Amino acid sequence: MSVIRQDQTLQATADLLPSGPTGLQVRGLTSQPPILRFELPLETGSLQLTGQLGAEEIAGAVRRGEVEGRFQMMRLVEIEPGRRASFTGNYETDSGRVIWVGPFGEFGADFYVLDFSSGRFGALYPRSQTTFVGGPAIVTPLLPLALTLTFQTNEQGKITGLLYQEGSQPFVPAKRRDLGREEISFHNGDVKLAGMLTRPLKSGRHPAIVLIHGSGPEDRYFLGPWIDFFARQGLAVLAYDKRGVGASGGDWQQSGIDELAGDAEAAFRYLASRSDVDPRRIGLFGISQGGWIEPLVASRNPVAFIVLHAGATVPVFRQGELFYEHELRGYGVSEEEIAKALAYQRLDDNFTRTGQGWERLQEAHRKAHDAQAPWLLAEPQPADSSFRKMYRKMMDFDPVPSWRQVKCPVLAFFGELDHNVPPQPNREILEKTLASAGHTAATIIVLPKANHLFLQAETGVQSEYPSLRAFVPGYFEQLGEWMRKVVKAPALKAAAP
Repeated sequence: MSVIRQDQTLQATADLLPSGPTGLQVRGLTSQPPILRFELPLETGSLQLTGQLGAEEIAGAVRRGEVEGRFQMMRLVEIEPGRRASFTGNYETDSGRVIWVGPFGEFGADFYVLDFSSGRFGALYPRSQTTFVGGPAIVTPLLPLALTLTFQTNEQGKITGLLYQEGSQPFVPAKRRDLGREEISFHNGDVKLAGMLTRPLKSGRHPAIVLIHGSGPEDRYFLGPWIDFFARQGLAVLAYDKRGVGASGGDWQQSGIDELAGDAEAAFRYLASRSDVDPRRIGLFGISQGGWIEPLVASRNPVAFIVLHAGATVPVFRQGELFYEHELRGYGVSEEEIAKALAYQRLDDNFTRTGQGWERLQEAHRKAHDAQAPWLLAEPQPADSSFRKMYRKMMDFDPVPSWRQVKCPVLAFFGELDHNVPPQPNREILEKTLASAGHTAATIIVLPKANHLFLQAETGVQSEYPSLRAFVPGYFEQLGEWMRKVVKAPALKAAAP
């Protein structure tokens, strides 16, 4: 919550992270020191808050109707815009432990920290221009505090390292390990795409990798941890703003799989044109939706290797059904209701595909609404909605024909508790498809307890993501080992486990 005083009036806005509304106008803000009273208007009912204002926090009671609880807010600072990029990067301890800090495209925070050795991952919040704190989980709860990072600078103000502390353990010093970062742009036809190339500082021709987005409006920073991870393996890493996002032209909401694959192909060609990249060793990393794009690109270009992170091998519409089924089952919905939900989903998909059956879909929605079906979400969108136009372009895309043409080495990870891309049938389809095509250079791994992002999960449902705390053990180690073996990149230094 941001509070400002204009003349004699207090004004405030609030962001309810990680998944709640942002920019809420706080109502009825009054101050009778040390008591502060205000109201947060929510669709589910307003929250009435009364707290005591201290030097570093506001704490007190929160009420909605007859329900009352406690709240606590911690004072944070706004990081100077020019300093934000200076924090991003890898920091290495004397024992070889690598700690990454930087932006990431999920959960709503500006900065995150990842200890590659332990997998510990979490959002960071600034208490000063050099000190950040985090909670015991990725996002929620934030309190009690469980992480503290204090950045160290030289006489010129440049960041040279940090002190890292978990809980009450001693602070661990880590030195900054710089990488080269370059703003770049390239074209797919008349669409200009912008991004960033991150590479080792050592001169010479490096192997390289293109990072391919999942679904949604993802920018060059969305895969922040992987950017620096691959660069530490000795690769040049190209991460770009998805079309229509950040500094890239075009519109991802009007694009199908083929257009998005064209963007990744353009990134591949751009890397091949650079004098500091070995054109014979350019590979692809695709997450989620990127898993449909990778085999299409590799079937049409001399791709050196593929890393698949939770990429589906079923058609797009089928992946949607599988997610719906597994997510509902994870929330304890009965099999009878799941069957009804899938029947409704197929009606909705048929309307997207053909434009026919609107009245039948509306009637099915009305019946489910009247029956208070636990799986029913929003009302069906009209045929000309932006989502249906986009989905219509890609819903019947099947990656199997492209996978049959892939000749390069493949490393495919699936998560045991991934509801978006369940390991079965996706793993089995990939294994059978590659085997039938005579492909013998595939490594397929199912990570125990991993969800779609490969965080260590309890059930895999979406609602538990913010309360998780780490990537599953062994993921980055196995990824790095495969890269060193197959790509033969001279890793800068492997993190000690």
